[in-house]
Amino acid sequence: MKILFSPSESKISSQILKERTDFLSHIRIPFQKREYFLENYLKILTQEDDEKITQLFGSKKIDLDLLKNCQKINYAQTHLAIELYNGVAYRALDFEGLDEEAKDYILQSVYIFSNLFGVVAAQDRLPFYKVNQNFKHSLLNIKSIYEAIKPELDQLLCQEEMAIDLRAEIYAKVYPLACRHIVPIFLKNGKKLSHFSKYYRGIFLRHLALLQVKDFKKISQLEFPLLKLIDIRKKDESEEYFYEICAE
Repeated sequence: MKILFSPSESKISSQILKERTDFLSHIRIPFQKREYFLENYLKILTQEDDEKITQLFGSKKIDLDLLKNCQKINYAQTHLAIELYNGVAYRALDFEGLDEEAKDYILQSVYIFSNLFGVVAAQDRLPFYKVNQNFKHSLLNIKSIYEAIKPELDQLLCQEEMAIDLRAEIYAKVYPLACRHIVPIFLKNGKKLSHFSKYYRGIFLRHLALLQVKDFKKISQLEFPLLKLIDIRKKDESEEYFYEICAE
């Protein structure tokens, strides 16, 4: 079973090392244009004006320390991808607080949709980077990245009977799943959550890991903390599972 997850803007920092790291060659899903997009990222950081760089970072002004660290990405310390990100969904997941079996489940099952590296496994090692998901440039944007990686992704996912899609909508738009998949949808008072769904995606993934769920048929039978399954709707290749948020 493969579980698709979003990245987060927030990440832990990376120490800059004296020697160059070769992290790209160790990412498990081969992607021929990954190095090309990384080179373009560095071009933007070193050749574009301040306005374009602030757009890349999704900030109002340039943090010089942040800029320097990103420019040195090939010399940066790497972290497990699942530990690099520390946004809302990742805090809800609390990977560090899981037992070893649950951690191994995450490392073997979860694939993260990066704004720079394409899809990476939770166990891949990545350096700190900063790319706003809405950044658009002829050299770098997530639509181009996922159009380029589509053949590799199709091959990866067609091997599975079913995938679980815990991605934010922007990633579902740039790479719609052609394989059969489950999409958990979170509601509050009957209305679909947007920003706050990040937290519940983390909760959902954490519970899958704790229960070691490997048969998608069992998901409809599970009871998740803070969530109540109220409806299942089949739509093309997807099965949408609607969960109402319960009071804590």
